[in-house]
This record gives sequence, C-alpha cells and structure tokens, in this order.
Amino acid sequence: MSTSIRILIADDQKLIRHALSVLLDQEPDMQIVGEAETRTEALTLARTLNPHIVLLDPAISENTGIEVLPELLRHLPAVRILILTNIDDEELVFRALQNGAAGYLLKTLAPGDLVQAIRATIDDGTPLHPRIARRMLHRLLTPSLQTETQPRLTLREREILHLIGQGYSNREIAQKLVITQFTVRTHVCRVLKKLNLNNRTQAALYIAREQHKQENGSHPKHLSE
Repeated sequence: MSTSIRILIADDQKLIRHALSVLLDQEPDMQIVGEAETRTEALTLARTLNPHIVLLDPAISENTGIEVLPELLRHLPAVRILILTNIDDEELVFRALQNGAAGYLLKTLAPGDLVQAIRATIDDGTPLHPRIARRMLHRLLTPSLQTETQPRLTLREREILHLIGQGYSNREIAQKLVITQFTVRTHVCRVLKKLNLNNRTQAALYIAREQHKQENGSHPKHLSE
C-alpha cells in the first residue's frame, strides 16, 4: 500500500507493547498509532485512530479477550486483527478465527516473521503459526462444514479458492488470472458467503483441510461441478 500501515498494539504488558513499538517503528512502511492496555482502551483507540492492523493479545480482557473481536469489526469492518499471544490453546484459536481474526501468531515468533506477517495480512494474506495451522487442518471451522453437501462453486471460484489456499493475495491472484483486483474481491466474497466462512484465514484452512481429505481418499462434493 502507498501509505504507512497504521498499527494499534493491544497488550496488557507494558514491556511487550514497548518492544513491539520499537521493533515495528523501525520499518519504513509501518506506523504505531497507539497502544492499549485494556479491552476498553482498545475499542476506544481503534474507533479514534482507525488503524489498519490491531495486534491483539486476548489477555487484555478479564475473560478470553475474544469477545472484543466482533466489537472491533462492527465499528471498523476493514480492520485486520492479528492475535499475538503466548496462549497456544486450540479452543481459543478456533474461537478467534470464528470471530474474525485475520491470523493467530505466538510470541515465540521471530521478529522478522512478525513483520512479514503484518505485511502479508495487509496484502490479504492469512498468517498462522505453523503449529497452529497444522492442528486447524483437522478442526471443522463452522458447523455447516460438517455436512457433505456444500454449495457448488463455479470454476473461477474454485480456482481462486485454491490460490487463497496457496497464500496468494488478491493482487497476486489478479495478476495470475489476468483479471482486476475488484473482480477477485467479488469472487472471494462470493466464496466466503457460499461456504459460510468469515474471512480468508478460514478459507485457507478450509481448502487445506479439503486437500488433506482428498489425499486420504475422500472427495468433497462441493468442489465438483
């Protein structure tokens, strides 16, 4: 993107917030616009500062912290929320993705990998910690995915879904298929709606899971015309 990536850091630990701020402010295309210590601060600052990315540790809330995701997305539908936490809990990962998180990363991540993950998210990527991604392949993302009968996807929609699964951004998909980014976004929205998915992260996990099923002898009906 032509402007700096505006980042809001929401973490209950001051030391972590400071370290992230120092790290990311060194990047020429990134700008830390605010820091939040609590759920209330995160919501207030997000509405005021309009960030592109919220780096969120669920520990900012007295509960799980996941309940802040739909609140943020309700006020800022375009914001990308990246979970950055020490909590490696399958149920929390599942709930975060279900509630619209663009990615789920652990604080054991290398600094350079975090920077890349932020850029990938802005470019429509789907960053997940590798260990988490492997586990999520075997977890149904929505109740509707438990059924064998799925809405049929067009050839173009299937093509785009597979490219999302390979980590392509909208821009890269547009270049590869020689279509406009607007057309890609339209197809992506249709795919998400048909498969009852919330975001590209879920779409990437979905296609990875279906490929895993195919490799083990199961052929999903929704991928055939």
